[in-house]
Amino acid sequence: MKHTRTVPIPPELVAILRDHIATFGIGEDGRLFRTRTGGVISGSAYAKVRQEARTYAFTPDQVASPLAGRPYDLRHAAVS
Repeated sequence: MKHTRTVPIPPELVAILRDHIATFGIGEDGRLFRTRTGGVISGSAYAKVRQEARTYAFTPDQVASPLAGRPYDLRHAAVS
């Protein structure tokens, strides 16, 4: 059985999501992000992109620190 839930997000993020779907579509299994061949993105690829994204989101000092070094660090700190 599939369960769904409503998750409110800001209109700006809705626009980004809709643009992504219009550009790249949705995979046969419903995934938004997948490899060129339609496969599941590996954990190591996800980690590489996430680490690069930190350089855009944080100051150089924050990037050098352990701040949000792992995906769940901010969640555990009750930031999310």
